[in-house]
Amino acid sequence: MKKTKCAASFALLLTMAGFLTPVAVQARGKSLRLPPAAAKVIKANFPSARIRSVGRERERGAWYYEVALRDGKRRFEVEVTAEGVIGEIEAKIKFSDIPGDLAAVIRKRIGNGKVARVEKHERRGIARNGKFVPLKKPRIMYEVKYYDVNGRRREMSVASNRILELPKAAKAKIKMYFPGARIVEVEMEDDDGVMIYAVQLQDGEGRKEVDLLADGRVLEEEKPWPKKAMPKPIWKKLAADDVLRNADKPSLSRRETWGVVEDGKVVGRKYVTYVVRIRRGGHLCEYRFDGRGKLINKPQWEPVDE
Repeated sequence: MKKTKCAASFALLLTMAGFLTPVAVQARGKSLRLPPAAAKVIKANFPSARIRSVGRERERGAWYYEVALRDGKRRFEVEVTAEGVIGEIEAKIKFSDIPGDLAAVIRKRIGNGKVARVEKHERRGIARNGKFVPLKKPRIMYEVKYYDVNGRRREMSVASNRILELPKAAKAKIKMYFPGARIVEVEMEDDDGVMIYAVQLQDGEGRKEVDLLADGRVLEEEKPWPKKAMPKPIWKKLAADDVLRNADKPSLSRRETWGVVEDGKVVGRKYVTYVVRIRRGGHLCEYRFDGRGKLINKPQWEPVDE
């Protein structure tokens, strides 16, 4: 799935009995286990499907498993967390499967162009504050890849009878807040009726991730952060746990939040989170601390390739 994330892809042909127990998937000599809660929810929602592969990825600070499934001729992918929360279901569909009103919006934009591929994205859970939470009502979005009349490959996302694009106001604020930064990728997320634009930027400081609204208001920003600027309690905690032994140089970032979505509305919530990601071989451990340096998550080593 196309996301702001670190990707890992692992393949294994599993029997149906394997859904109900922790599933080990081998890739590049490493082992990845699909936790019981994740395996159980996959079996409950897709009882006749067979697992084709399992991956480990991250979205807006939240880790999840990406499970590729096959049910007869149908192939699709499902995001599911270790706790059993489904994030998104992605499947390739025919253009004729798109509801008529949405299809008309798409056809108007494409004009005399040619549709190449259509994907349906059903969002059931969303990443908030480093974890996935279920949505009260699933959100449906269609991603259409097509060739325009000049033969150039294009793509668009459509939901609620409108084409989802980064609005001009948001583009203007990005240019103002992050002068000289290059937009690498943009994703749209319907969070309980509020459209959030997740933008990856690249500048001299490195890669940044910014979440903002259509009017340009920034909800959250994560960017690389120097070690000397990290709160001292963070390093004391890491040293006490001895996690730096035999580990690669840690990746440090600072995530500043100004607003969150609650009950379909944006409310002000200003706080800072420091993120420390440590590698050991093919495994990664993520620590999250509050602005005072207090650990706020339960770190664990996870097999992952970026």
